[in-house]
Amino acid sequence: MEKKKHTSALSSASKSDKVTSYFIKQGSASLTNEGLKIAAEEEMFAFHTIVHNHSFRSMDCTTTLIKKLHEKKFSCARIKCESIILNVLAPFAMNQIIDELKAVNFATIMIDTSNHKNLKIVPILIRYFDPKTGVQIKVLEFTNLKGETSDILSSYIMDILTKHKLSHKIIAFTGDNCNTNFGGAARRGTKNVFTILNNNLKTNISEIGCAAHILHNAMQTSTDILPIDIEYRLVEKKGEMFDKDLIGNAFMDCIQREREDFIGVGGKQTTKKKKFPVSPANSISIKELRKSRENKGPSNETSRPKKKGKQAVLSSSSETDIDAKEEQQASNYNVSDFVIIQFEHKNFPGRITSIFDKGAKVDCMEKLSRQWRWPSKKDCIEYEWSDIICKIQPPKLCKRNFFRVPDLEDFV
Repeated sequence: MEKKKHTSALSSASKSDKVTSYFIKQGSASLTNEGLKIAAEEEMFAFHTIVHNHSFRSMDCTTTLIKKLHEKKFSCARIKCESIILNVLAPFAMNQIIDELKAVNFATIMIDTSNHKNLKIVPILIRYFDPKTGVQIKVLEFTNLKGETSDILSSYIMDILTKHKLSHKIIAFTGDNCNTNFGGAARRGTKNVFTILNNNLKTNISEIGCAAHILHNAMQTSTDILPIDIEYRLVEKKGEMFDKDLIGNAFMDCIQREREDFIGVGGKQTTKKKKFPVSPANSISIKELRKSRENKGPSNETSRPKKKGKQAVLSSSSETDIDAKEEQQASNYNVSDFVIIQFEHKNFPGRITSIFDKGAKVDCMEKLSRQWRWPSKKDCIEYEWSDIICKIQPPKLCKRNFFRVPDLEDFV
């Protein structure tokens, strides 16, 4: 016992805890005292994890810290934490919601979809009034569906309502303002969730669209019909605070412009875009692509058919007359005026953004069917005074983003 080996073993035994100290004793006494206390602590930390949206992985580190600092028998890593939430807290919360809904006479059902990697997650929320706690919004179901068609969503909602015996208490349906939920802004059609729920529930429930989407659409439409160029007004009023060239040449803007030039706006080639022929089995470089799109749409630089016959040589007096005529034309136009420009014997409406000696820079509209609209990518090019026909009244809004140009329709 006096040897160094025995002395070291005794010293280590006195400094170390026994293995049994990390286990909870079995028996009725332990369940009422130490066991229940530790179980309550573990459940409390599991509840703390889900309330603050922490990852289950964080409990691996938290458990280790609690063991070292406070309680050696505490054990609630990610697997145990998940089990406590799924098998203890979730059933308790659902039972509590079901008990509250038994005393409720009216409720609103709410639905939304969200993609998480390869999962189509669809939660169902229920909104009701509790006399004791006031208005409540609770998660009634949270699952993964194979799609988000109107038939799949309506069948999913009806199954949950039937399961919890809530079909006769629903008075309203809330969701995004999409065709799948409501059939569009006009609330038409029969292949949408609202109409199918109305028929299955056999009651006249109310439809409630997303207020955030309604506000966003209203603001977007109102800004689209403003008869002024907001960017120009900002630069004009506070030119010392805005660098127009710096804003226009921002990195992300350039990347987006390059992408739209290559593939077209929305993946479709615009009507004015010049085609670049490529023979089969051949490739082209980026320099060739850039060179092919130097002339984008109507422009004063586009080659025009040359007239046959001899060209008259202008004298100094005729040049003076032309300069005087250009100055007179320049005095007739102002920035933000709407005009008609001519390109390849076709007329286009547009708005003047800037004026120079030989002409003006015009932001042109594009024609779609019988109406006009502002293109997704600005068609803003410099035109000579000879290409600008006349001044017109501002276009009239027909519907969202589509305009009529009465002066152009009457123009001959």
